Amino acid sequence: EEVLSLEFEAWEEKLPEVLMQIGRQALEQNNLHSISITHRTGVVLPGEVIVCIFASSPHRAEAFAGCSWTIDELKRQAPIWKKENTKSGSFWIEGLG
Repeated sequence: EEVLSLEFEAWEEKLPEVLMQIGRQALEQNNLHSISITHRTGVVLPGEVIVCIFASSPHRAEAFAGCSWTIDELKRQAPIWKKENTKSGSFWIEGLG
């Protein structure tokens, strides 16, 4: 069924702390110089950007690996919940991402 929009809710008081923790872990484990993580909340239409991860490192392979690791950890750890809105109704999505 066609998804008309996604709606993301977050535990706003806890989310910044979790993102900082994920960022620190990404720096340590992937030889990154810097990282920035942003996740949208509220209503997002199909095709719109949901997550942005920017990483810098001495080599691109490390930056790509760091981004991949970070998105996996974001889906696993971040207190963010997703609801799909379709023509037949709205449904909370369980599990990762």
